[in-house]
Amino acid sequence: MRIVDKLARIDQEICQDMGLPPCENGCPLHMNVPRFLELYKERRIDEAFESVILDNPLPASTGRVCQHPCENRCRRATLDEAVNMREVHRQIADAILFSDRFEPVVSRIAARKFESTGRKVAVAGAGPAGLTAAFYLALMGHAVAVFDEKAEAGGMLRFAIPEYRLPKAVIRREIELIGRMGVNFVFNTRIGSDLPLKDLAERFDSVFFSIGTWKESWPRLSGTELKGVYPALSFLESVATDKRVLVGSKVVVIGGGNAANDSARTALRLGAEVTVIYRRERKDMPAIEEETMASEEEGAQYIFLAAPHRILSDSEGRVKAIEIEKTRLGERDTSGRRRPVPTGEIQRIDCDTVILGIGESFDADFCRDSGLALKEEGTIIVDRLSLETSHPGFYAGGDMISGASNVSSAMGWGKQAARNIDERLMGESRWSRIFPPFQYGQQVPEEPSKSRRHLSHAASAKVRVLSSEEVDTGLLPEEAWEEAGRCLRCDVRGRCATCVSVCPVLAVAATKTGSKVESVHIDEEHCQGCTICVSRCPDHAIQMLPREHAFQVGVKLEIVTQQIEQICRSAHFYPDQVVCYCHRVQAKEIVAAILAGAKTPEEVAQATGARTGCGILCITGIIRLLEGAGLKLNRAAGVQWYGNPATIWKISSEIKKKYPQYYLEEDLTAVDAVFPKGEQE
Repeated sequence: MRIVDKLARIDQEICQDMGLPPCENGCPLHMNVPRFLELYKERRIDEAFESVILDNPLPASTGRVCQHPCENRCRRATLDEAVNMREVHRQIADAILFSDRFEPVVSRIAARKFESTGRKVAVAGAGPAGLTAAFYLALMGHAVAVFDEKAEAGGMLRFAIPEYRLPKAVIRREIELIGRMGVNFVFNTRIGSDLPLKDLAERFDSVFFSIGTWKESWPRLSGTELKGVYPALSFLESVATDKRVLVGSKVVVIGGGNAANDSARTALRLGAEVTVIYRRERKDMPAIEEETMASEEEGAQYIFLAAPHRILSDSEGRVKAIEIEKTRLGERDTSGRRRPVPTGEIQRIDCDTVILGIGESFDADFCRDSGLALKEEGTIIVDRLSLETSHPGFYAGGDMISGASNVSSAMGWGKQAARNIDERLMGESRWSRIFPPFQYGQQVPEEPSKSRRHLSHAASAKVRVLSSEEVDTGLLPEEAWEEAGRCLRCDVRGRCATCVSVCPVLAVAATKTGSKVESVHIDEEHCQGCTICVSRCPDHAIQMLPREHAFQVGVKLEIVTQQIEQICRSAHFYPDQVVCYCHRVQAKEIVAAILAGAKTPEEVAQATGARTGCGILCITGIIRLLEGAGLKLNRAAGVQWYGNPATIWKISSEIKKKYPQYYLEEDLTAVDAVFPKGEQE
């Protein structure tokens, strides 16, 4: 028996405000993902590209290097795996950018430009944020000039991300498209010195600052002045611009971000043995996980929970080794990760090159000289909504206001800035006019596609490490088409109704118009306070509250009858075995509920209090017991269904280690004692 003293309650305002599909809501650019997936599924490739490019002016680049936060929110993952949205929009972009359809499609997009406004806007920085802002501002009819101190546009995409991840031809093609919108590029010009801010203010109606984090953090570490020590970005830029880089045969890379991984994989391609040192655990690395896995496949060795202690030199002032200090994890810091604490244990690694990829920052000296108001950490203070700085008409975005981030986040700032600058200059919101009225299917799939998640194709590690050619070649067109068909079309469904599908006792219901969910509500009288809906809500719109009047739920069982024991045995359970580990509901209680009339997992949960949404053993165990009682279920009668039923013998050692409080080993020992050998499968 269990006392229910809490209930779940939905904050309807949050639930309603989060009506966007989770993928779109999670994307910093707020790309309309379901739209381009559906258009591609309908084989309307030109319109799919138009949808993508109007949401994201660097689709081929982000299709290769974006950290795809959209996939972290994809509801398809509750069935199997998230839709591979990044690879689909890469396929869409590549199909147009590098085909004979490029000219007519680009001409069609350019034809959407608004009439000239006579307003001039300067963009300082030709990286992802600046390029994005420039694209939209030009589309809305403004004369846009982009200034950059480099000899070419692209920022980190051009000068930091290696060729094997992002070919230069890709970013150049996208920049060509942006230029076709009327954007004027001015290179080899440093804002502040070559072009004073006073001149910008006089020549332009608005200015957007988007200077990236090109200033590298430098550790307080003995030996950084030695020959053979390189900052990661300088190393990557030298390789990207075909400058000679003297890398030894044994390279140590310090750091856990994308720059560190990129440096490691680049050094491998230069013929070196590579070791990466990171002060926290692997799961704490800010780098894209796929890139870390690829780096390991190619031969890089990773040492976790270790920090650099000092770099040692030979008699000629060259690197000969590095000493590292093992760390342990302490209290959590402001990033939410546990802080590495030195242990005093020193190890030595022989090497002749050290690459420092421990972080980047923007040029704070420029910000101070600009006269703009700054935060303590040196980032520019902006209005949270408009992105306007302390200087009227001057806006800022990207790493200058957030600190070092990633490509899609920087582009999101550029998109937001363009929208706000246009509205301030024109006195009205014109943003929605950019987008044509796309017409595409609005039907929810009757059944989810059975297609597996498709992954990008790549050469073997042994082959790809021998050159700088692009590693991942993306999806084939038909694979991308199948992947688009895996979308559950949350945009059509309205509110997500995840809570409806996961409630084990059917206490959450939805109000629909056709197939679209208009609202959801919880029957608080029947809610058993299991918290599954709280943990699964993608928008954190549900909270647990104390009940005014608690009640008990469960089956009171005086004696285990022969019938109960027989059903348990037929389902490979012994009567006292725990089936729901969260609420300690035993097999005999579930069978008693079945014999009392429960015919579905939901009815069993209502009677016993079993929390069937965790996916460890509960739901599969209940289904086995229902079938053991003679109820043949091809699919759970209610809204829940978990395939691949697992008996206690099939639970992996990783799960047993992860959930020691559930006594899995003890249950297994008891079950082995009850069932004869050979009866376990």
